[in-house]
Amino acid sequence: MILNDKQITVAYRCPNCGMWVTGMVGMFSLTADMLRLKCPCGESEATMVHTAEKKIRLTVPCFLCPQPHHYTVSSAMFFERDIFALPCAYSGIDICFIGAEDKVSAASDASDKELLEILGDNDYSEFAKAREA
Repeated sequence: MILNDKQITVAYRCPNCGMWVTGMVGMFSLTADMLRLKCPCGESEATMVHTAEKKIRLTVPCFLCPQPHHYTVSSAMFFERDIFALPCAYSGIDICFIGAEDKVSAASDASDKELLEILGDNDYSEFAKAREA
């Protein structure tokens, strides 16, 4: 019997550069150790840990808040849903998407449009400066 490694996509927006950081996460690789999803700019990372209680503990950088947010979800939710989002606890805006690659891509595109509406005539660098203030 061959077991398939269930793969899902995780994406978060880097609070430093504003780019989406996307990676594939496999069930077997996550159960072995902590996984880190690092931005190429080197300024942020999301971490995922599989607990003994069969839950996934995530730490996700927030592009709105100065500190990352912490979440705990069931393994079933993490690996079986087509898509789900993790929101900023203070603004309610989604900061991380987890699920099927095409659904995560569509959700991040929709989030880009939402952020452009919020920014108006400003660009992301001005938004990032305001976040640090």
